[in-house]
Amino acid sequence: MEDTLSLSIVARSATATGKTLPTHEDLRTLPCNMKRSSSDPTRAELEILQVLWQSGPRSVREVWEALGSKGSYTTVLKLLQVMLEKKLVARDTSSLSHVYRAAVAEAASQKQMVGGLIERAFGGSVSRLILSALAAKPASAKELEAIRSLLAQAPSDDTAVGRRKKSK
Repeated sequence: MEDTLSLSIVARSATATGKTLPTHEDLRTLPCNMKRSSSDPTRAELEILQVLWQSGPRSVREVWEALGSKGSYTTVLKLLQVMLEKKLVARDTSSLSHVYRAAVAEAASQKQMVGGLIERAFGGSVSRLILSALAAKPASAKELEAIRSLLAQAPSDDTAVGRRKKSK
């Protein structure tokens, strides 16, 4: 009953603002692969990882300050604790203030997130991802040259660079 009440309040709010809501059937039939992996970092966790990747190991206060004191100190602390559970960061407890460092490499994390995005949003099509990315934000001349260089080095057969063949 409470869920129905909450949904009706949301539906009235959406109707008042002119937005349409997905139906229960729409939500029920969403493909399971549309969900993000629980180990994927959230937007806030990515901001913290960016600080740690760029600056190296930092205390909670140093991370909070590097984020421009966005949010509260305790929020950053809680996020780091969650990230520790997700194995996104490691913690050094040898000093009075705990120091956190990124436990995942930036390139490996980006590769995992992009791979998931390709599967979830583009049906596994790398070309659709690239075309959408270039349509959303035009590349600089330097970036286009780097892309051309990568394409020139890519194999022309069906073997994808960096992918393992699936065993049957």
